[in-house]
Amino acid sequence: RTFSSDQINGAYYRSSLISAQVDWRFKPVELRFIGSDQRADGEGYHDFDQTELPLLLANSRNQPSEQRTAEFQILSTPDSPFGDRLEWVAGLFYLEGFGGFDPLRFKVAPDAFNAAGLPPVTALVLNTLLDAAFVAAGLPPFSQGVTAHTSGIIEYQSYSAFAQGTYTLVPERLHLTLGARYQSEERGLSKSNLAVVLDDGTEIVVRDDKKPIDYAPDLTAKQLSPRVALRWNPGGGDSQIFSSYSRGYKSPTYNTVNVTDRPDPVKEEKVDAYELGFKTRLLDSTLRLNGAVFYTEQEDVLTGFVSITSGGIVSYQNAGETEIKGAELDFLWVPMPELNPGLVLTGSGTLLDAEYVSYPNGPGFDEATGLAYGPGSTTPLPPRDLSGNRVVRTPKRSYNLGFNQRFDFGDSAIEIGADLAHSSSFFFLPQNSDEYARAANTVVDARISYFYTPWQIQLTAFGRNITDEEYVESNFSVEWGSARTLNAPRVFGAGIKWTF
Repeated sequence: RTFSSDQINGAYYRSSLISAQVDWRFKPVELRFIGSDQRADGEGYHDFDQTELPLLLANSRNQPSEQRTAEFQILSTPDSPFGDRLEWVAGLFYLEGFGGFDPLRFKVAPDAFNAAGLPPVTALVLNTLLDAAFVAAGLPPFSQGVTAHTSGIIEYQSYSAFAQGTYTLVPERLHLTLGARYQSEERGLSKSNLAVVLDDGTEIVVRDDKKPIDYAPDLTAKQLSPRVALRWNPGGGDSQIFSSYSRGYKSPTYNTVNVTDRPDPVKEEKVDAYELGFKTRLLDSTLRLNGAVFYTEQEDVLTGFVSITSGGIVSYQNAGETEIKGAELDFLWVPMPELNPGLVLTGSGTLLDAEYVSYPNGPGFDEATGLAYGPGSTTPLPPRDLSGNRVVRTPKRSYNLGFNQRFDFGDSAIEIGADLAHSSSFFFLPQNSDEYARAANTVVDARISYFYTPWQIQLTAFGRNITDEEYVESNFSVEWGSARTLNAPRVFGAGIKWTF
C-alpha cells in the first residue's frame, strides 16, 4: 500500500471511566442502580489533502468530552406477583454530557487548489467563490492561504422512563412482550466561533457567538419508543417463531463545526422496524438454523457530507425517507456427530433492498468537475434529486461460509479452519456514482492451531486474505478528489496463547 502525506497523521487521547453497580435482592423484586462518569480529551492531526504537499492541514488541538449517566431499575423475580408467567423490568435513566472541538485549526496553503492538481476550471471556480466570500468579510483572499480556528461544543441532557414485560400466554408455547420508553432530551450548541489568523499572528474574529440562545436555541425532543414482540414455540422446545415491531429515534442536534454559516438544526430521525423470523434446532440438535425477514422505514434520515466549509469534519443533514427490505439466514451444523464430532460447518447470508424513497435535496460532487453541489457545499450549485438511489453502504447480497475441524490426540489437539466472506458492491455516497463505490469482493481466511492441554498453550498459524483480494475499504471525498483506502493485503502470521 502507498500513502502520501507531508506530516504524521494520528491522534492522542486521555480518558477515564468510573462506574458502579449496586444490586438489592428482595423476595418480590430486585433493585439495581448503575452509574458512570466518563471523561476524555485529546488532539488529532490529519493531512486533509493526503498528498506529499503541505496543502491543507486539520488539527484538533483540544477535543473535550464528558458524559455522566445514572440508571435505576426494578426487576421482577420468580416471587413477584404472577412470577410464574410474567417477567418484567422498569426504570429511570439520566444522561448528561458535552463534546466537540475547542478549537479546530484548519490551515490552507496559498493556491492550494491549483497545487493539488485540480482541473483549471474547477480550481478557478473554487478560488473565485471563496475569495469573494473572504473579501466580503474583510479578510485577505482565500487563494492567498488561510489559517482558521473554529470551535463548537454540543451539550446534552436527557431523562427517560422505561418498562418492558414478557407474559406467557400459553406455558412453554406462546409469549407476548410489550415495552415502551419515554425520553425527554435537550441539546444545545455553545462556543460556535470562527477566527482567521494572519501571517503576523493577528487574529480576526469572524463570528463570536457568546450567547448561543440568540442564534442556535436549545433543541428539545420528547419521544415515545414502543416495542411489541410475539414468540411462539410450536413444540414447546428450542425452536421458535417470532415477530416484533419497534420505533426508535436519533435526537435533533446541531453540527459541531460551522465554518461559513451560522448553524442550522438537524431534525430528529425516526425509525420503524418490523421483523418476522424463526430459530430452530433440527436433526437431533446437530443443526441450528435461524432466519428472518425485516422491513425498516426511516424518516428524516441523518446522512453525512464532508466539505471544506465544514472544516473537514462530517456535516450531518436530513436525507428524507428510506425503505430497507431484507432477509437473512444463518446456520451451524455438525454433520457427522458420531463419526466426526469435531467437524463444524457455519454459514450466513443477507439480501438487502435499501433505497432513498425521498431525497430531493441531495448533496454530492459533480463527476465532470469535482465541484460540490447541494447543502453544505462550497458552491451555489443546486442540490440534486437522489430519490430512488441506493442507501449508502448497503450491499444487495452478502454471505459467509466456514468450516472448523478438530482432531484430539490425548492431551493434544489440532484444529484447522477456513472462512469465506463475500459482499456485493455498494456506494459510499448517496449520489450512487461509480467514482464513490466499492466493487464486489470475496475474502478467504485460513488457520491451523495446536493445543497442548497440560500447559494450557495454543500455537496458531494463520493467513488472512490469502487470495490477495483488493478493494476500497473506505472513501474520503472532498472538493479536490477522493482519498481511497484499500483493504489489508494478504497477511500470514503466527501467534501463541498461554493461559495461566
